[in-house]
Amino acid sequence: MEGLTKNLRKRILLLTLIITFAMLLPFTSCIRTYAKDKQAIKTITYTNELKKEIEYGKVKFSVSPYHVVSIKEKDGYIDFYCELDKGEIEVDKSKNFRIKKADNDNIKTFKGAKKYFDKTIEYSRLTNYDNIVDASGITKMYAAIGEEGERSYYICFYQNEAYIIETKDKYLTMELVKEDISDFVKNVVYVDKIESKGKIEKKVIENVSQQSGKADYEMFSTKGSLEYKAKLNIKKLKKGKEKYQYSYKVYDRKDKQLQELEWKSTALIYPKFLDLNQDGSVDLQVAVDQTPGYDINQLYVWNAKKQCYQKVIYAGVLAEIEVKDGYLLNWVRSGTEGYVIEKLQWDGNKLIKESEELVMPEE
Repeated sequence: MEGLTKNLRKRILLLTLIITFAMLLPFTSCIRTYAKDKQAIKTITYTNELKKEIEYGKVKFSVSPYHVVSIKEKDGYIDFYCELDKGEIEVDKSKNFRIKKADNDNIKTFKGAKKYFDKTIEYSRLTNYDNIVDASGITKMYAAIGEEGERSYYICFYQNEAYIIETKDKYLTMELVKEDISDFVKNVVYVDKIESKGKIEKKVIENVSQQSGKADYEMFSTKGSLEYKAKLNIKKLKKGKEKYQYSYKVYDRKDKQLQELEWKSTALIYPKFLDLNQDGSVDLQVAVDQTPGYDINQLYVWNAKKQCYQKVIYAGVLAEIEVKDGYLLNWVRSGTEGYVIEKLQWDGNKLIKESEELVMPEE
């Protein structure tokens, strides 16, 4: 009887172990090393939709409505592969996040990080977030957003550590930092590619500091050579309709001042760069007033021979500008719903209205 009891106990113990192992199977089909402190990962595969967060070292953020399907170590990074939950509708059916600990001291400063990004990615925007106060533990962050369809890079700084995250997710900052991330923007570097007759002719690097109301600009040829530079300074006015005074100084490659443009505006709007007359140069559009329907702009075209901007002369209001080969379309609000589309032809640095058309929304 006693022997039978012992055999029964063994069978019960064996059955318990089998049931316990079977319960673990839905969570992982392959379990390897995953130690956050030692950063040692081989492979983990998930077969359900329960893992909604990415955790690595001090990095932690939600991927919902996606779920992690596998974690792998590859090329010095830890790769997190995610798929969209069943029943959810998103443009991307899957996402991938690559994370590694940053061991390069040169990227601790924004200047050093910019050099790193310049060699790593062709970004359209590089944002410097500083003095971050957030439950995530992130104190500062550099976000280099890639062009459409390309990958983006994020360098996240914690108290004693930093991590590099690579992904196609261009809005990851909102998951990494729970507070309003715009409150911590120190400055932004924009890369504008200027088109002329369907081809990229110039590149403008904008370094904008919204906190100080200043900006630095560099105009490059398609071959990468610097052609000229500019500095913008914005001062807030105490009296009058116009609230802001703008000073835009142009310099050659040796920092010799070539020109200064000044204008006042009712709105805080930074200049827009484009090729207005399609001659292959970088022209300027600045907002001098703002209405409920559109901005009122002043235009300047670059004279490459004289190395200066020339003010565009037009008798009417310049609103929403659409550049065409040889002419401009000027969209001006008419009443509360419609638009008047003016076709403007170039005559030197003057614009002459050739025709106009009233466009009303379809009922």
